Amino acid sequence: MSEERKVRVPEGLFIRCGVCKEVIFRKEFERNFRVCPSCGYHFRLKAGERIKLLLDEGKLEEFDAGLESKDPLGFCGKKPYLESLKEAKEKTGLKEAVITGKAKMDGVE
Repeated sequence: MSEERKVRVPEGLFIRCGVCKEVIFRKEFERNFRVCPSCGYHFRLKAGERIKLLLDEGKLEEFDAGLESKDPLGFCGKKPYLESLKEAKEKTGLKEAVITGKAKMDGVE
């Protein structure tokens, strides 16, 4: 009787591309800026991740960091607008959908 030996791979060591199904070593994936090396699919990036990738030293002098949307007209779609805003803030960890600011890219402001 042969004994099967199961290999345990640590969680998060590899990811699978949702497009081409290629299994990618996570460190290679991150070095490739979250782009699948096999098919070129671009995975989503959070705003902070994209800022770090694009800007010199990943630094941004943010404008209006405390700015938050309100609902002065009492808009209601499928659900109240303020409820949608609250859900989006919880999901993203951001106060607003847009981050604006000043920074340098390749030394150019």
